[in-house]
Amino acid sequence: MSEPLSLVFELARTDTPEDPYGFRFKPQDYTLRTTHGGRKRVHLAWSAEFLADLDALHASYCDPAVVQRVGRALCSFLEPSGWTWHAQAIAAATQRSLPVLLTVRSAAAELYTLPWELLPLEATGQCVGELPGLLIRYEWPETHTVPQKRAGDTSRRRLLVAWSAAAGEVPASEHVEAIGAACRAAGWDFKPSRDVIPHASLGKLADALDQANSEGTPVGALHLLCHAGRAGQTWGLMLNSEDAEDDGVAVDSWRLRQLLAPHADTLRLVVLAACGSAHGREFDSVAQALHRAGIQSVVASRFPLSVSGASRAAQILYDAALAQQTTLEEAFLLTRKQLARDAARLDWAGLQLYARGADGHETRPFRAPRPEATAAEGAPSGASRDDLERLDLPALLKLQTQVRGTLSSRFESQQALVCVELVDVDFRGGALESGLHKRCYGLLGEASMPHSGRIFATQGDSLHACYPSGKAALRVVLSFIDAVTDHNYRCPREDQIMVSIGLHWGTVLTNGRLVTGPSVDIVARIAEIAGRGRLLLSQHALNQIPRVTQALCTPVAESIGDGIELYSLPWGDERALACRVWIEESGEQLALPNQDVIAFGRLDALADGTRANDIVLTHPEQESQLAISRWHFELRRTRRGHMLRRVSSQLIEVDGRPIEPGEEVQVRPGTTVRLAQVMTLRFLGRERAHSSRDALTIQQGADLPASMVTLHEVVGSFEDTAGAGGGAAAANPARTP
Repeated sequence: MSEPLSLVFELARTDTPEDPYGFRFKPQDYTLRTTHGGRKRVHLAWSAEFLADLDALHASYCDPAVVQRVGRALCSFLEPSGWTWHAQAIAAATQRSLPVLLTVRSAAAELYTLPWELLPLEATGQCVGELPGLLIRYEWPETHTVPQKRAGDTSRRRLLVAWSAAAGEVPASEHVEAIGAACRAAGWDFKPSRDVIPHASLGKLADALDQANSEGTPVGALHLLCHAGRAGQTWGLMLNSEDAEDDGVAVDSWRLRQLLAPHADTLRLVVLAACGSAHGREFDSVAQALHRAGIQSVVASRFPLSVSGASRAAQILYDAALAQQTTLEEAFLLTRKQLARDAARLDWAGLQLYARGADGHETRPFRAPRPEATAAEGAPSGASRDDLERLDLPALLKLQTQVRGTLSSRFESQQALVCVELVDVDFRGGALESGLHKRCYGLLGEASMPHSGRIFATQGDSLHACYPSGKAALRVVLSFIDAVTDHNYRCPREDQIMVSIGLHWGTVLTNGRLVTGPSVDIVARIAEIAGRGRLLLSQHALNQIPRVTQALCTPVAESIGDGIELYSLPWGDERALACRVWIEESGEQLALPNQDVIAFGRLDALADGTRANDIVLTHPEQESQLAISRWHFELRRTRRGHMLRRVSSQLIEVDGRPIEPGEEVQVRPGTTVRLAQVMTLRFLGRERAHSSRDALTIQQGADLPASMVTLHEVVGSFEDTAGAGGGAAAANPARTP
């Protein structure tokens, strides 16, 4: 799955938000975190009619009119928070066949009972759950996946199937056959006599999990097939009792969590093939409880799951995720697509995936984890340390000289170093657990692979990579910037990757894995002072790139000391980008900030003080001012320049042509944009703006090169340019310097 457009619905109940289960069935206000970082109040009536419609969705057959009413109610619920803008972004991504990831995150348990899959797009009328590339992920906030246990032999994990017909017949043979076929295709050791628990009880399941651990073959995935039923006031899974003579028992979410939570370090996936396993209005649903306990992925159904639908889901899900080794997310989407072919049932809309953004959007529960790193080679033994304690100063100095000589002769080399530092990211969960950090790591790794480079360290909010030549490093940096630009173009502002980049050429000590030395610290300091959306090179790195690219570099005043001069290189091809805007009605010229997304509108700040728009539009006439929307449009940077994206229902004209909702148009220096027939904006080129408001909209210290030559225009001359150093250029045609 390629990098998706990521949207997050983060909702909180205004009444008793500290109590996840403090909901009462009456009209309720919630707050939803907006794209711009504030919170909007939304209201859900929870009327008797709405609750009746929700209950009707659980019937074996549901009137399509009920489905539409529930979808419209969800749309009305979200409308005050800017759902129209999100819907337009989803529609635009779908038209381009781009994947979309919609995360529903809330500590209000009742909101997980809402069928978000039925939320409609206003433009097309389609439900988000029927869009082929849109994945809805459910995530309880402030929970973490239990880290996977590193086993000595990671290939010996098992897939366990447990089924119970305590509350009625189940298609056990079909499920076992489908899972067995997928295991055989993937080379997994699946033995029905060992890995299938018929007439499962809670005790039998506990014994099987414990025995698997004791044998060194832990269970990596659990498939639980049964019926669901009432367990007091909530739902549970109907399993056999411990006494074969007794009737089945309803195992509630608390008891099942108590059993499975201790195995979360090996159990990466639980599939609950049971009706209503994700349903629970007053208390935890079974799926929600297992998710909160730290299991990485839980697949369940909110609605009754038909017998044929359950069998089809098992066959498709395991064939894709296990036999074909796709990601779980891709397998889930394929399963939902196939279930939607049954027009008589809502199996497709009931299917839910509980997972966490920190684990990324490409999880593979059937892939063996990477073994733990081995201990450092050549670590001195206790006896060696004792010997060093006996040496006097002259002997230690002599030994130091010998060690330095050996290090230099065996491990010293000249390399190009790159440091990428994430800017404005909250790492409360730790850098390695950050979804943005993982995306950034993946983009830099993909860019590095064709150029004999690699990421050798992650430190806090920074990534460190090394390359054999300055040319290779520069190629990677420019490809990485393009990839970040593409990512930011697709994503809302809260999911933007904002980085600063440092590039240096120097001496390091390396054994092919470890890279160390003063040069590593130097490149980190360069990235630190670069600032958001800026690429700085040291003089040493400058000397290693082609002269035609050197001509684009500009000396900067910032310094890291040590007599190292620094230079800036344009962040992409900037000639096609407007850098300021002139407002005809007010006569103001405003500089555009150096960032991938620039918001325009009349609103200057949210209630909590958060800046609402990057360019605040002010009309001298009050009536005309009100015609301008609070958020009117955005400029989103692409590789070819800025694209104008309409986010308002008000009229927008670009060079005299009206722009339709969801349409995007390129904006260049010289483009004229007219808003609501009351305000005219002209986008201008490279001269600096002189308005006193520039300080609010332009990144401090950003220098634009005087040359009008762009990086793309020197591609043809790259191989023939006689620059110092650099070595052989890697064969990557994308955005070479």
